[in-house]
This record gives sequence, C-alpha cells and structure tokens, in this order.
Amino acid sequence: MTSFFELLKYGQKELKTASDEEAMLDSQILLQEAFNLTKSQLLAQLKDSTEDFLATKKFKANIKKRKARIPLAHILKYFYFRDHKYDIKPGVFIGRPETELLVEKITHVIRDNNLNPAKINLFEF
Repeated sequence: MTSFFELLKYGQKELKTASDEEAMLDSQILLQEAFNLTKSQLLAQLKDSTEDFLATKKFKANIKKRKARIPLAHILKYFYFRDHKYDIKPGVFIGRPETELLVEKITHVIRDNNLNPAKINLFEF
C-alpha cells in the first residue's frame, strides 16, 4: 500500500527531472484528479494509504504525460478561464493567464467608459 503523500512526492520527483517549475502543484492537481479528491480532502488524507490500483495507475500515467510536456489542461481535458470551466479536446488552444488578464482589463475599460461592446472595432486601436 502507498500513501497519498508518497504518491505526491513521487509525482513531484518525476516532474522535477523534467524541469517542471511547478512540479509539486502539477503533482497535486493530477493526484486530486486521479482519486477524485478536492484539495482539502487530499490534504486531510495525505498520511492515509490507498489500495485503489486503478487511480494510482491513472495518476502515474498522467505524471508520465506531464513529464513529456503535455499541457496540464490537455491531460485533465478541461481548463478554467475567467472562472468558467471549459472542456477541451486535443488540439484546442488553451487560454493563457496573460490573455485572461487582457480580457479582464478590456472588460473594465468597456464598463468604466459605458461603451457598447458590439460597436467596438478593435482593429481601430
């Protein structure tokens, strides 16, 4: 039997060898996904052992994909953009944090200046 903590450390170690700058976070997210746990549930069960062979296998397979630099969103098959969850398939472009920030700023400019978004020609700027 393996504990969730041991699996988390395994994922982190594997991803660090691939120069993944967010190895711990990626490992945590993939572990949560494989075992269908929230962050709070995972943290509460870190010392617990798991006998769920299929979830463990899924976690290790996803770590292998992430180690091969497959984007986390493509592994999870979803991503969040502006507090909305989007299901995706391979080949779909993933919104970057910078794009989300730009959309947020544009939204504020439109709202603060009482503009009609349907009449804005972004190519005139």
